[in-house]
Amino acid sequence: MDEIERIVRQIGQQQGENIYYRSCYSLFKRLQDLVARSSDDLHRIHQSGLAGSPTYGFDPVYQTIQELRVSLYDIIDQACDAQSACEELCPVDPSFAAVDAFKSLGRLHGHM
Repeated sequence: MDEIERIVRQIGQQQGENIYYRSCYSLFKRLQDLVARSSDDLHRIHQSGLAGSPTYGFDPVYQTIQELRVSLYDIIDQACDAQSACEELCPVDPSFAAVDAFKSLGRLHGHM
């Protein structure tokens, strides 16, 4: 009976880890798309000559970077939430822990 409990516990832990890593991969892809889009936007702003000159009351470079920052912190929050959910079933290897990876950014953002 102990062996069955151990196997069931291992299966649950593996499922929790799989969900966590799938979430991290999804967030990584989202971050990758976000950085590419922001880079394209900044390149377009530079090419248009609008860099450094506020248009209609806002600086397009600042706005693009601000949107990137807000989205980055959202992704960090989601990664940390995914880790917390996973840790209800099993501990996360510290080398893959979102909380550890983003600890310094979280302090800047007022989290953790």
